Amino acid sequence: MKKYPKEKLEMLKVNDFGKLIDSGPFKFRTNNIIHVFLEACETKIYDQMTVPCIFYHTILGGIHPKYFAQNLGHLLSITILKSLKKEGAKYCIGVATSEASLKLHLKLPNINIIDKVPYERFLDHGRKPFENVLGENKFAYPFIIDLDKY
Repeated sequence: MKKYPKEKLEMLKVNDFGKLIDSGPFKFRTNNIIHVFLEACETKIYDQMTVPCIFYHTILGGIHPKYFAQNLGHLLSITILKSLKKEGAKYCIGVATSEASLKLHLKLPNINIIDKVPYERFLDHGRKPFENVLGENKFAYPFIIDLDKY
């Protein structure tokens, strides 16, 4: 990143993200909903970064239930962080999208949770697209890891 993306701050002022979703880059609306939601969650992360810098956005996918409690998610995350640091990255950013994901992310060194974003605040032309999809998960947690401290 060469400069702070000030246009991202405009997303904090939006109450209904329908128009941004309509103009999203993907063919399928569901993909655009997720894309815009993650971008909205990440807006406050950029305030924590020193620019210019190299950063990577990460998404930690789910682990198959057959492999739960084997520390695979944590080992994968640590391996990725080491690789990013080797590539010269200053930051690793992302969004923990569930309580289980947050619990795993909090085990990572030097993680800083930036915000707690309620899914119910996210509107698509007045409707709540996440209302019946996420079960018990009510919040997403954008985070930043300063790899210089890692």
